[in-house]
Amino acid sequence: TCALPILNASDENNVDTIRNKIKSFISTFAISKFKLVFLDEADWLTNNAQAALRHMMEEYAENARFVLSCNRGHKIMDELKSRCLEISFKRISKDDMLERLAVILSTEKIKATVDTLNEIVDVAFPDMRKAVQLLQNNVKDGVLQPPSDFEPVVEANVKLVGALERKDFNEIREIVSTGLFIVTGK
Repeated sequence: TCALPILNASDENNVDTIRNKIKSFISTFAISKFKLVFLDEADWLTNNAQAALRHMMEEYAENARFVLSCNRGHKIMDELKSRCLEISFKRISKDDMLERLAVILSTEKIKATVDTLNEIVDVAFPDMRKAVQLLQNNVKDGVLQPPSDFEPVVEANVKLVGALERKDFNEIREIVSTGLFIVTGK
């Protein structure tokens, strides 16, 4: 097996990242047949970073493979696209999303009404990750609650996280005293 660097290109999207981090990884000896580099959100790479990546893909074609994921394929320069196998995923339908969420609820033994589940789909569509997150955030005592019932709780959670990051103990105490937050964990 090989170590797999995974870079989120929306955070590290400049030419220096490509030249330094990726090149230093792929230019070293590969224990396996080749090294694999995964660039998530590659559509956020600058044009200079994409050009450097293209040159690197050519130079290290013998011992490195690259996987680029993106939401906006039109932002990837044609010269870089031509060196890739493009695989597009179609948008999930509301019916497929509803069906998958129902499977999750059944597996987790969570009760839900059809109206509540439809509301979750309406709020999240077409983002399946958001839909699953809404399921996680809107369950109380084994029952799925409508997302609108949890808006104050979500708002309190966001405030609590911010207060914790700032180490603002007065605000933390104030938020905790409202009881409007969700504590998760085992």
